[in-house]
Amino acid sequence: MADKKGFRTVESDIEEMNEQIRSHRRAIARRILCVVAVLIIIFAAAELYLALRSYSSYSVSSSTERSDSAAVSFEAFHNQILKYTNDGAILMDGRNNLIWNQSYEMTTPTVAHSKNYLAIYDQNGIDIYIMTAEETVRHLEMSDSIQSVSVSDQGTVAVLMKSDDVAIVKLYDKTGAELANGQFYQENGGFPVDIALSYDAKKMAIAMVNVADGVMKSTITFYNFGSVGQNEIDNTVGEFEYEDLLIPEIEYVSNDKMIALSSREVMVFAGTEKPQLESEIELEESPRSVIYNQKYVAVSYAAESEGYHIVLYNFKGKDVMDVDTDLIYKDMYFLENGEICISDGNSVEIYTTHSIKKFNYVFDTEICRILSQGKGTEYVFIFDDSTQEVRLR
Repeated sequence: MADKKGFRTVESDIEEMNEQIRSHRRAIARRILCVVAVLIIIFAAAELYLALRSYSSYSVSSSTERSDSAAVSFEAFHNQILKYTNDGAILMDGRNNLIWNQSYEMTTPTVAHSKNYLAIYDQNGIDIYIMTAEETVRHLEMSDSIQSVSVSDQGTVAVLMKSDDVAIVKLYDKTGAELANGQFYQENGGFPVDIALSYDAKKMAIAMVNVADGVMKSTITFYNFGSVGQNEIDNTVGEFEYEDLLIPEIEYVSNDKMIALSSREVMVFAGTEKPQLESEIELEESPRSVIYNQKYVAVSYAAESEGYHIVLYNFKGKDVMDVDTDLIYKDMYFLENGEICISDGNSVEIYTTHSIKKFNYVFDTEICRILSQGKGTEYVFIFDDSTQEVRLR
């Protein structure tokens, strides 16, 4: 009979070899996990360092001379620079390379934009130009004086117009085709003061004011042009009334959220179909500025001594930033990366949502506007005589 002991030895050797392989693989896995953990810690530490770091200088990556007029206004659109005057508008990149140029004649050019579309209209005039980041899409000429315009991500525009004692609201698609219209007569009570269109163009809101018997009342009416609104009278899906309160400005900041500004509070409405009041941000006193973007509302008040106290709220009404500044600013605005910039013309301060003063500087010449490029340290500085791409340091 053959001896099988040799076979048992081979099996034992194979088991031992397999265990060594498994042990080696576990050791490699542990090393990989350790390396990944270290990299995550380093990355998080770097992110935290950049988030908490302050800068007081900068280096210029490129500089281009400006030759436009001093009366030009600036906006950021689609990560590009929009420059517009009474005579026309141009879209340029950070190095002043022309993307498009649109001429017009307007007395009071005013800008409204969503993520993908831009509308420039003549407030109290009759002209509206609809643009994208690539081209001018359509010129609309109204029959009545334009009071306000709101534009969606599909290029649909809502237009509020006034003719004598009648207010007219019309909805157009980007081809100029009329989609809906309505009229409001002052003799019937409420009179529209502002209009807002959601990003998907399915929802619209109108802010109205009514003064009767010496009592002022504001009303915000919501409309839904989808399947839900079709089952309602005049597509109306919500109405909110406020006595002794003027609401001069409303705006959708997404498909489902809308901001309403008044002298006493900021109201946030939310809802995919029928909006509800989500939060109310009470204003402690008459504010110096109230600004907002797609995530936050920032309010500044005069400080007790000198300068201003700035508070940043999320849409739930919770304050997430609280800072004081000695700068007697002229401009306060959100940058595209969510930071807040204040400027008195020569002096500039930039604050993050972590209450960190990220950048402060006093320029020799007046700075017109700052644009951010991503979440890092790269910005565009627009001066009276030049445009500079810079990096903070």
